[in-house]
Amino acid sequence: MKKIFPVFLFLLTGFSSCKKTGSLVEAPLNNENPVSSERINQTIPNDGTYSNFVGEDLDIDFNYSIIGDPGYGTPGAERSGAAYIYNRAVNSNAWSKVMTIKHANGKYNDNFGFEVAIDGDNAVSCTNDSLYAFKRLPSGKWVQRQVFLPPHLPAQGISVSAIDIDGDHMIIGHASRPYNSEWGTGAIYFYKLENNLWVYKSTFLSPNASGHDWFGIAVSMHGNYALVGARGDRASDSDNPPPGSHGGKAYVYIRTGDTWTRQATIVPPDIVTGDLFGEHLELYENFAAIGASQDGRGSNVNKLGKVYIYRRSGTTWTRDVGIMAPDYMANGRFGRGIAINKNYLVVGGGSYDGALYFFNRFGLSFYYLRTETSPLSNPNAFGAKLAMDSTQHYLVGQNGLGSFHFGTVY
Repeated sequence: MKKIFPVFLFLLTGFSSCKKTGSLVEAPLNNENPVSSERINQTIPNDGTYSNFVGEDLDIDFNYSIIGDPGYGTPGAERSGAAYIYNRAVNSNAWSKVMTIKHANGKYNDNFGFEVAIDGDNAVSCTNDSLYAFKRLPSGKWVQRQVFLPPHLPAQGISVSAIDIDGDHMIIGHASRPYNSEWGTGAIYFYKLENNLWVYKSTFLSPNASGHDWFGIAVSMHGNYALVGARGDRASDSDNPPPGSHGGKAYVYIRTGDTWTRQATIVPPDIVTGDLFGEHLELYENFAAIGASQDGRGSNVNKLGKVYIYRRSGTTWTRDVGIMAPDYMANGRFGRGIAINKNYLVVGGGSYDGALYFFNRFGLSFYYLRTETSPLSNPNAFGAKLAMDSTQHYLVGQNGLGSFHFGTVY
């Protein structure tokens, strides 16, 4: 029997009561005015269409979403991959699949759909060795428009680790890229959409230039800014953590015209080796939410996890708050999934007892709202994959179970 990754779609509205103490967000799980939830339908694919990798990556933008399925295949082309486009009806919370997209000449073990991104009429996905751009026509059909690769790749080619699109600009992460024979140093590539084609603009290698930095493991764009995670980046002598620690960093890039430059390096003072700071992150306006999913309050043994909120003022990024799950679940890996948009922050635990945690921003403070658990009896990895758009619809994936769901949260 095949297993698949369930995927859930929800809507966020109407949050009210919340509490905050100091720099650590805490609140009882039985909030005074809890947000109720309603599952509007459940789909359990049983026709062999989906693979056990459906939901490996996902993205959402207004009334369209994309769900990657790198394990999809046919006899002779197993694991060639696919991605599914879903549409939300106007003025409705009902989602329906409108198209399955595949790359031309798909072959065995291409793993198309391992990373995906969607914004407006444009979607991008990848295989093991190429990137593919799709365009939505006025008829609603999605068509492949472009196959492309960044220039000057190493002999190993490219293995895409992350993609994000914001309007006419795109960032691609290549965390495994080697440098001077050091594996996993990492790189990012910037593109711009010109005449319906993605045009290469620039490459940045890991500023630290050390093996296992994993620079580009996570990327996010908003306006003229891009945020890049390097989960294994080593602290230098000038950083606050002890020199030699591999707790991770995040880097901010700014665009002027078509030119990108590095603006800031973000390293919390309490990060230690193994925290995985920067493995998951999201950028929205002047706020950066950066996860350290194996943080354990000084020891990564318990892997509680933490999300750090940084805020930009001018050219300076300052840490506002460190947020932990209010239930302090051991091995909860809080911060493995992150989505921030407008005044809402959603954080996935993504552990064996996965959960989603909701926060609302008032001014410069984030307040805990509620916790949402998986609609399935098995909560494993619920929240490990997470995306949210400006309408507060969000999409959440869950690894290794046999269905995916659409729903709303009021």
